[in-house]
Amino acid sequence: MLSLDLSTLQVEELDFPPIDPHELVDYDIRRKDGKIVFIEKEWKGDKAHHWLTVSEEDGRNQVRLFGLIDSRGIEYLLDELISDPTWSPNGGKIAFWYRDYKRGQDILAIINASGKNVKEVYQLKFVNGISAGSGLAWSPNGKKIAYAVNGWIWLINSDGSGEPRRLVQGYDPSWAFVPAERVERSTDRQDSIPEDIRVDTLSSGNFEATFSIDPYTTTGGEIRLALEVKNIEDKKDTIVFNSAQMYDFWVTDAQGQELWRWSADKAFAQVIQEVPLSPGQGMGFAETYNATGLSPGIYTVYARVNSSQLEGELT
Repeated sequence: MLSLDLSTLQVEELDFPPIDPHELVDYDIRRKDGKIVFIEKEWKGDKAHHWLTVSEEDGRNQVRLFGLIDSRGIEYLLDELISDPTWSPNGGKIAFWYRDYKRGQDILAIINASGKNVKEVYQLKFVNGISAGSGLAWSPNGKKIAYAVNGWIWLINSDGSGEPRRLVQGYDPSWAFVPAERVERSTDRQDSIPEDIRVDTLSSGNFEATFSIDPYTTTGGEIRLALEVKNIEDKKDTIVFNSAQMYDFWVTDAQGQELWRWSADKAFAQVIQEVPLSPGQGMGFAETYNATGLSPGIYTVYARVNSSQLEGELT
């Protein structure tokens, strides 16, 4: 694997494992830091080991997240037990296909970037060894995934809920981000507002936080902010908040200067808050930011969950 510096046109060889020239290697690059997820295959005796592997952009610090072993023999060398690794929009998860020959299924799965919590989203039957699913594309808010099956594009919820929806004939789906300012608002059709814009997610362990804003202001210049914390696993767990303040929202300008913070004029008791959540259960917080008087420009809205179990900012 090589990298090309477009400013100098210099080519550099990266430190990745040797690749059989007859094999095509699936990979994807994380936008925020260039980290690469790719499929690694190695033979140990008569067994082929397939790995979903993550590394830095230069090939260092390789970590194997998920693996399968194929012991059917050398004639199956070109079979891919794992394919199409794809980073989620916020880089916290990876979607991929893997094949389970015992069950006769190709499985669409999602794994945390840390390598924990592999979750099956959908299962497809394959016939006579012919692969059923291929290609993966996340929606910008991470709530849906598009994929191709036998010449058709399908859409499914990334949490596995509901049934897939067939869209159109085609292969290799991709997803375009539509900025809010390019979308016309309909005053009489609220369902015309796209759902896949201005949403960020953060997941860690058994919990996931989702931050969203209404991409259109009201006549009063107010912007509605929403934050949801959800138990994404199949067992009950308790999220612990560091104080009576469970969350916060704030806004900065293009220079990083803070213009508003929801908690700035509030006081909170310094007591630990524990909230048990059943599987799939969530709790929501909503506030309003008054943007009246702001000059045209670029502004960033932040959200944070005040818990060591979900550390990090959402934007």
